[in-house]
Amino acid sequence: MRKPEHIPRGIPREAAAALAQEWRQGRGGHKKEMIWAKEETLSRGEIEEIQLKRLQETVERNYNRFPLTAQRWKRPA
Repeated sequence: MRKPEHIPRGIPREAAAALAQEWRQGRGGHKKEMIWAKEETLSRGEIEEIQLKRLQETVERNYNRFPLTAQRWKRPA
């Protein structure tokens, strides 16, 4: 029996072979139900709130960490 190329490391060979067979036979329905991060289930408004918070944190960090950046942002446009 040939070893499938897509077997992840760290999984016992027998378990990986069974998993590969399920996928080949189309029984891998669980792949559609996987949620990797909680952000995948949030509403658009909640995602925008998170994005705004992260942007504000990035701007504040850069302003406080890099004096040249702070000087440039203080100048009138």
